[in-house]
Amino acid sequence: MKALEVARREKLIGSGLEAVVTIHAPESLYPLLERYRDDLRFLMIVSGAEVKLASGGNGNTPLRVEVSKAPGHKCERCWNYSVQVGTNQRYPTVCERCLAALERIEQEQPA
Repeated sequence: MKALEVARREKLIGSGLEAVVTIHAPESLYPLLERYRDDLRFLMIVSGAEVKLASGGNGNTPLRVEVSKAPGHKCERCWNYSVQVGTNQRYPTVCERCLAALERIEQEQPA
């Protein structure tokens, strides 16, 4: 959260959903973070989260967090940024996650 606040202050992002967070984890934390990698973006309320093994060989490598602007466009439905927004002709303003949800809703609708 501190890294996100710094990025906001520096005007790199406006909100957390405009961000991709990269966590450079020491060897001791990497397996845990990697196991939950797919959930981290939802926990941090950002558009993307990556986990990388921090470089350093002395065993005292600190956890480091980088924030960058999320690539792509803002999804009209969930407000996450995705490079997939605009690729579907039927729903050009939504991301891949929302597209799947909208297609499921359509399938459940009675004809």
